[in-house]
Amino acid sequence: MTSAKIRNHGMRAVLTIENGHPFKCDACGKCYTTVHFSARCCETSCTDLRDGTVTAYSQETEVKAQAVETARWEAELQLARFECSCGERFRKVEHARSCRKCRTYTEQGYCSEVYDRNTESVVRSVQAVEIKVQQVQQDARRKNQQQ
Repeated sequence: MTSAKIRNHGMRAVLTIENGHPFKCDACGKCYTTVHFSARCCETSCTDLRDGTVTAYSQETEVKAQAVETARWEAELQLARFECSCGERFRKVEHARSCRKCRTYTEQGYCSEVYDRNTESVVRSVQAVEIKVQQVQQDARRKNQQQ
């Protein structure tokens, strides 16, 4: 088992290949999950702890890595088609309607609407749900009064 010791916020930690940090910066010895971040660390080179391959830092490699990361991020955003009222994106309506950011920072304490970016429509609106509940309650009162 190959391991590399690093200093993290004053605490000692051991990062190993099994922990998903197989790339080691050759200048400072820190370990990273990707060759891109490891080579960028001190802008020198990095070593793949799995097979010993050394990758030198270059602007060309940096540009390629950024393009790959941008494409990955855009693909992730395409999967997250539902957007809550604060602008956070989610893959499911249930997740969007219980957005932590909305619960913490809005006056109501909940997400007021969920928007589907693919169909460009509101798929869930708290105001609409509240109006429906009020209508059902009024109908129930009317039935009770008629009896």
